[in-house]
Amino acid sequence: GRHMDLLEFGHAGARVIAFPTSQGQFYEWEDRGMVHALRRHLENGWVQLVCVSSVDRESWYADAHPYWRVRRHDQYDRYLLTEVLPFTWHRNPTPYLMTTGASFGAYYALDFGLRYPQWVNRVISLSGMTDVRRFCHGYHDDLVYFHNPVE
Repeated sequence: GRHMDLLEFGHAGARVIAFPTSQGQFYEWEDRGMVHALRRHLENGWVQLVCVSSVDRESWYADAHPYWRVRRHDQYDRYLLTEVLPFTWHRNPTPYLMTTGASFGAYYALDFGLRYPQWVNRVISLSGMTDVRRFCHGYHDDLVYFHNPVE
């Protein structure tokens, strides 16, 4: 229900959705030198990188009941599925898709990859937290279950 920014690098190759670290934004991968580190892969058309923002401050890190936290995260998941994926397909029809991230971005990469194995071919989850129950303070429902990789 709002504008979401993203950055795109490269022109062809495997599509890669890159998630920022905890409470990070779409420009983090570029700011931290990851785009430069992947420059050869991007220029040669081996990968195409799409860097997205998170909604951590509105979901898992929000000062709200866990019921609302997981629902906001689920809205973000639907945004990725219904807006980011079609955008990447439109820009690059290569069927191979990877998700990646470090820290909390690793959680996003893993959660999305496990939920949609029909679309995601590889997950690179680096040093991430994989159990969101710590953000739920004992609260549990179907959405928590289906967004919790360890479950």
